[in-house]
Amino acid sequence: MGIFIIILVFIFEVAFTIYCIKTKDNQNKVRSWVRIATFIIFMVFISTSFINWGFQWHLLGISLLILTIISGVRLFTKAFGIKPYGK
Repeated sequence: MGIFIIILVFIFEVAFTIYCIKTKDNQNKVRSWVRIATFIIFMVFISTSFINWGFQWHLLGISLLILTIISGVRLFTKAFGIKPYGK
């Protein structure tokens, strides 16, 4: 199950990076919403026993929680303006 999740996340990150480079925009709002949604999906998987909660999932859960908090703060406090795109 862990390898499947890692492969799925890797494919999404590569596709999103290619999309950002192609559109020449960092897509900060979309990135914040996706990180929040990822944490919610992870919590649903844990609560429905799709993922058996064990020691190996603690680090992923903590990492997703930190990214969700950072994304939530960025989303609700930062005004997203148009700035030059940098690779």
